[in-house]
Amino acid sequence: MQFYRYFPFFAALLLASIAVVASPVSAMDQARLDQLDVQARKAWVATRLQWLDDANRAVLAPEAVEKQHARFEQALDDFVQDRAGWREVVEQFEQELALSQRAAVEHLTRRYRIEAYQTFRGDRPQYEERRQRLAELVAASRNSASPDGERHKVVAWLLAATESTTGGDDHRLPPLPHFDGGAADAAPPAIAESQQPKPMPTADGQAAIV
Repeated sequence: MQFYRYFPFFAALLLASIAVVASPVSAMDQARLDQLDVQARKAWVATRLQWLDDANRAVLAPEAVEKQHARFEQALDDFVQDRAGWREVVEQFEQELALSQRAAVEHLTRRYRIEAYQTFRGDRPQYEERRQRLAELVAASRNSASPDGERHKVVAWLLAATESTTGGDDHRLPPLPHFDGGAADAAPPAIAESQQPKPMPTADGQAAIV
C-alpha cells in the first residue's frame, strides 16, 4: 500500500495554498529592481539561485542542479550588468523558480508523509506531532502577506524536516519559519477543526482502531 495516501487533507491544503505558480514579475517589482545597484543585483541573484538550488535538489540529480544553476547564473548576468532585455530574463527565471518550487513542495510533502509513517508508526505522539506541524506550516503560509514570495521558506522547512525524520537518532523538527503577515506559531485553523487525534493507518491501508 502506498503510505503517501495519508494526510490527504493537509496535502491538499498545502499544494493548493503554497504550491501555486507565481504570476509574472509585476511592473512594480521591475521598477524596484531597476533601482538596484550592481552589488544589490548580485545579492538578489545569489539569493534566488540558492532558492532554485534548494528546490531542485529535492527532485533532481546533483549534476542537474548544477547545470540549472549555471544556466540561470549566466542568463541573469544581463540583469546584473543592466543589459537590454534583462526584464524578460528575470521574468523567465521567476517562472522557472516557481515551477521548481512547486515540484519540490509536492515531492517533499509526499516524502515527508511516507517517512513520518515508516519511522514513527510505532510512536503515535511523534507521528501526530509531524501531522500537526504540517498543518501549522500550511496555516502560516496561507496567512502570509506574500505566499508566492515566501515559498522558499516552505521548501527549506520541508527539506530540513524530512532530513530530521530519517537521519540519526535526533528526530527534532526544525522550528517553523515565520512569514510576513503572521507568526508561524499562531493557532492553526486546520487543527482547530478537530482536537481529536485521527487513527494511525496500518500497513494494509486501513485505519487502526483506537
